[in-house]
Amino acid sequence: MSRHSTNPWVVLVIICLAQFMVVLDATIVNVALPHIQSSLGFSEASLQWVINAYTLVFAGFLLLGGRAGDLLGRKRLFLIGLVVFTAASFLNGVSSTSGMLIGFRALQGFGAALISPAALSIISTTFDEGKERARALAVWAAIAIGGSAVGLVLGGALTQYFSWRWIFFVNVPFLAFSGMFAMFFFNTQYIQRALHFGPLKAGVAFLPFTAGIMISAGLASALAPRIGVRPVTASGMVLTILGLLLFARMPVNGSYATDVLPGMILASLGMGAIFMPLTLVATTGLKNEDQGLASGLFNTSQQVGGALGLAVLTTIAVGHTSDAKSLASIVHGWQWAFGGAAVLVTLSLVVLLALLRKQDVARIEEEARTDDEPVFAS
Repeated sequence: MSRHSTNPWVVLVIICLAQFMVVLDATIVNVALPHIQSSLGFSEASLQWVINAYTLVFAGFLLLGGRAGDLLGRKRLFLIGLVVFTAASFLNGVSSTSGMLIGFRALQGFGAALISPAALSIISTTFDEGKERARALAVWAAIAIGGSAVGLVLGGALTQYFSWRWIFFVNVPFLAFSGMFAMFFFNTQYIQRALHFGPLKAGVAFLPFTAGIMISAGLASALAPRIGVRPVTASGMVLTILGLLLFARMPVNGSYATDVLPGMILASLGMGAIFMPLTLVATTGLKNEDQGLASGLFNTSQQVGGALGLAVLTTIAVGHTSDAKSLASIVHGWQWAFGGAAVLVTLSLVVLLALLRKQDVARIEEEARTDDEPVFAS
């Protein structure tokens, strides 16, 4: 994230998104406490630890997190903290006992303690002293203050309309979108720099991707009512993973037909089968007045997941590029990034199978079977 290789305001957006998640979690849980208490059997005395386990560990490790960033590298520690925080969020959401939730909340606080000081120091080292840094810190402060207020509203909405578990799952962005962002970003780099396509020709080269999504979305609308939303979505993720793995083996002296197009076809067919069902899952079964909230949450998860995922994968690519002037070394870094994207989509498949139960999609499938026209048609 050096100021010479990356637009500093892009860095600020990524850092602020992560900080928003950290601050959000300090307040989002509060309004869900009665539901958590009845669901997991917390006593009146122990319920406070849902909040305090996060807060105390967060505060207790902030100094260590700040110093570790100086010694080990701020960017590295920021990414480690982000992984720990997000994994702990998922574990919070699947907790089945009060002890599990308290323990994983403490782990989440530890991840936050790594993120927050690293993020602030990245801002300080990315922006020059004076007017530029003052503006960046003003944005940072607004995000920090706004996250607290938004947390109460968002926590109430998620608990009332979904489940208290979603106040934690909201920190686990739909991961499949990271794969899509990576596919576009690194493929355009490969097509133009390794295959020497011009900008227009590179844009045209992605038309098969659009066609693949249109075809798979139509197939998803026909197959989901018959075999279920979960199998269709899971199949789409498997196809996407296979496509990303094909990209991960692209050679330096490759060709579009043999090294780009096969992976693009698989990934596009997979992503079309993912997005259509998940969009319906996010918006079906709600009152009309709540559709805006659900749509906002769904689209936010796409953008946040894609942005953070791309930041992580770019770091992986740079870390495996030994010589920035050598195309072979650069392509080697891109191969690692595609492999990392495949891992992220694999994690999203695990999340899907663990969280999306049959009863969650029963209404969608029932409506699809009874309507004359498939509900999945766009």
